[in-house]
Amino acid sequence: MLTENSKKYLTLHETRRAIQTHGNPVLERITDDLLPLARKQEAIDNEKALPAFKNASNYREIDDWNSAFTNYKIAAEFGHAEAQYELAICYLNGNGTEKNCEDAFYWFHRAAAQGFTDAQNKLGWMCESGLGTERNHKRAVNWYRLAAENGHLEAQFNLGAKYDNGDGVLRNPAEATRWYRFAAEQGLADARFFLAQALECGDGVPEDLQEALDWYILASEQEHRSAQIKLWGHALAGRYLPEDEKEEIFIESLGAKHGHPLAQFKLGYRYDIGDGVNRDSEKAFQFYKTAYEKGFLEAADFVALHYEFGRSCAKDYSKCRWWKEASKRNPLVGVKGPRALMLRPKWMYWKGNEEDHDRIGKEYRRMHITADSGQVEAIKWIAKYHYFGDGHQVDYKKAYCWFRVGATAGEAECAYWLGSMLEHGRGTKKNTESAIKMYRQAKDGGITRAAMQIARIQLQDEAFKTLWDESVEMLKELSDMGVEAAEFQLGYFYSVGGPLPVDHTKAIKYFTRSAEKGNAAAFHNLGLKYYYGQGTKKDLGKALEHFRMAAEKGFTQSCKMLSTIYRDNTAGNVDLEKAEFWEYEFKRLEEINKSSTSLDNTRYLDVFSDEISRRERLATKRSLQAKADDIVKSD
Repeated sequence: MLTENSKKYLTLHETRRAIQTHGNPVLERITDDLLPLARKQEAIDNEKALPAFKNASNYREIDDWNSAFTNYKIAAEFGHAEAQYELAICYLNGNGTEKNCEDAFYWFHRAAAQGFTDAQNKLGWMCESGLGTERNHKRAVNWYRLAAENGHLEAQFNLGAKYDNGDGVLRNPAEATRWYRFAAEQGLADARFFLAQALECGDGVPEDLQEALDWYILASEQEHRSAQIKLWGHALAGRYLPEDEKEEIFIESLGAKHGHPLAQFKLGYRYDIGDGVNRDSEKAFQFYKTAYEKGFLEAADFVALHYEFGRSCAKDYSKCRWWKEASKRNPLVGVKGPRALMLRPKWMYWKGNEEDHDRIGKEYRRMHITADSGQVEAIKWIAKYHYFGDGHQVDYKKAYCWFRVGATAGEAECAYWLGSMLEHGRGTKKNTESAIKMYRQAKDGGITRAAMQIARIQLQDEAFKTLWDESVEMLKELSDMGVEAAEFQLGYFYSVGGPLPVDHTKAIKYFTRSAEKGNAAAFHNLGLKYYYGQGTKKDLGKALEHFRMAAEKGFTQSCKMLSTIYRDNTAGNVDLEKAEFWEYEFKRLEEINKSSTSLDNTRYLDVFSDEISRRERLATKRSLQAKADDIVKSD
């Protein structure tokens, strides 16, 4: 056992010997004693530490790592936290010295003890990988958490990954997603990809493909390869439909990058005529040739035109004739009906010359003829084509007509979208009763979200008071099916009354079900029940537990409640340090997490709204990153 005096006067050399002899726990005890001494001498040492650190930075810029290492070491021994971190990096990578993971771990620890978050994150990584210390996933989680709670992006992602995989902590998909979201909103591409995956499959959060696509787009813009592959796959499957020309060009670029011939052809055509991009005949020519080599034989006509007129290449009539002959071997020739269009992603029709438009027009008219003959899949496709635009001008009136044809033919999804158009007055006059009628048809056809829309409309309008019982029954059926939003809404109605009599016991039952699926608002409401003794005995311990669960999921009002409780003398649970922490969390979440998907106590079923465009959602997410960047700069 080291005495107080021996600890106090240990040199750095003796410290390392003690670490090797006694193990890393000694390091923590020694560091705790060394740091106060360094802080007491800060006024004296600062005169030596800062110049040495600046010298090290200057030497580093000219790649003189030996001199940089020497100066980092001087500054580090005088207690300069960033110098300690940089010195640890030198030991880790062998810059200006031999690689030494044990020394790297030691200096990371010295910097981490002073609150340097980069060092805390690195310590978590070293504990996780077993570099310079024994592999210990629990200790890794502790270091990641310390850095993550102080806003370190990579640490937030790493902590999310720990909860995702169950390394060093019990697997908790909801907690993993919460940390992924923190890092994603501040711009980390990996976090955006993993958050998108969780939203796509409903792992730890309610399934939400549209928000998943938003995060895939943002990660793809940062050149995240896996996100690009996922997004392109959704585009090919028709689940991702670009909303404007900018998005079209973006997804075409992804498709071309990953070898899809139609995307390569269309991008080439854009460069050829300057459609949304600067004209570049050379790029166009290369894209045409690549598309042909990948199997899109229609591109041969355009390669022939380049040889014929000498655009981006020398005129060569023999090559022109060869390419024109090649285009006649087009596999699409003779293909009729829906398959003629389905062979290409429907949003990817390009704006060509009159002859090209004529050929596409013939294929499109075939689709109309097929639809008129009663093939409901074709009818639904055409209706969505007009509704979403698919790269062309949106035409709600035509969409309304085709959705109506599909709904009359018994197609459930057409009935759902027709109900949405009637409800919001798109392509027709608003007609709530007709909208409910269409939603009912969609519900009977197996579209679950239609039942939620019916309940939403009827329970929000006093005119449908006679149908409230029916709406509540719908919510109960959905709740029995495990639909989390329905469980939360039943809990809410049993809490506040209206369509249901107030019954706090039943409210607790439904809030508990919703909370088990990760709904932060449900945890908060359960906390309120235990705090006020509604439907159960007052239990401050359980109230604090539920408020903390909600707060850790980013629910701001729970942070406020925790701060209030820990400051309240009458509660007998005063802890000013915790009160200040949760007050800080409340303010931080107000700034950074304003668009959190957590439902608050007054929000009602608008998670199913299709009113907000992707453009607006992406702008909101980008603004969160901008705010986070501003906070970092101000710090």
